[in-house]
Amino acid sequence: MARQRVEHRGELRVAGGRGAGRVQRLGPGHYALGSGRDTVLPLDDPGVPPVVAYLDVDIAGQVRITPEPSIVGVTRPAPGRITPLPGPIVVPRDATGETSPKRRRRGLDPVDDQENIDPQAPVPLVHLDRRPLTTPTGWPPGAALVVGDLL
Repeated sequence: MARQRVEHRGELRVAGGRGAGRVQRLGPGHYALGSGRDTVLPLDDPGVPPVVAYLDVDIAGQVRITPEPSIVGVTRPAPGRITPLPGPIVVPRDATGETSPKRRRRGLDPVDDQENIDPQAPVPLVHLDRRPLTTPTGWPPGAALVVGDLL
């Protein structure tokens, strides 16, 4: 009997907190994300609901994240810091981190393509590169999906 090779198109990594270092490879399919036992990578965080979002991975490896409606608008306090950050958190307006070609052609300053976020502002329970997840959204490679204090 020949073994079938399973194609993995992406992976989830717990980057901090309890369970840091855990990895779950994803093939094409539909996955629930949260603290529930039936999710793809159960998160060990009492502040995270059983399901916070759904991931859809297509055959090409593109990932779409759809928030659970009950978590839209839910925030957590900003992380405590011994030394406050000296300025805002600066993130590109385009989730890919690229300055738009239109802006480059016009010679406009890439700084205008940036968004400043107050480091002391409440943090969305689920966010993609510090932007709240409110609608179905593509998850570009390299972007950080954060759920509570863990993922």
